Amino acid sequence: MRFSCDVSGKLTINVRIKFHGTFYSVVGTDSLMFRLNDSPTLQDLLTALEAKFGQAFAEHTKRLDYLVMFVNDTEYRQLQGLRTRLSEGDSVTLGRVVGGG
Repeated sequence: MRFSCDVSGKLTINVRIKFHGTFYSVVGTDSLMFRLNDSPTLQDLLTALEAKFGQAFAEHTKRLDYLVMFVNDTEYRQLQGLRTRLSEGDSVTLGRVVGGG
């Protein structure tokens, strides 16, 4: 496992995030690598992404029943929900349920 350190010497990990649907219009890309403090949870990731991308991102994640989120191709509710721990190199996919007709 490869770890890096931030400027304060804390261990950090890199997570790949893939954005689908309306998340793309908020963040302006379909994927990015994101650095987090060691042993973060999905909730920590969402909080960090909200801080980076602002209120528009927060609006997309506030209704968990509309949020589609996978960690390494497993739906997050099948893991430990928002308490799921992330590791170096994990892949997180974010999307929203869309309806219409």
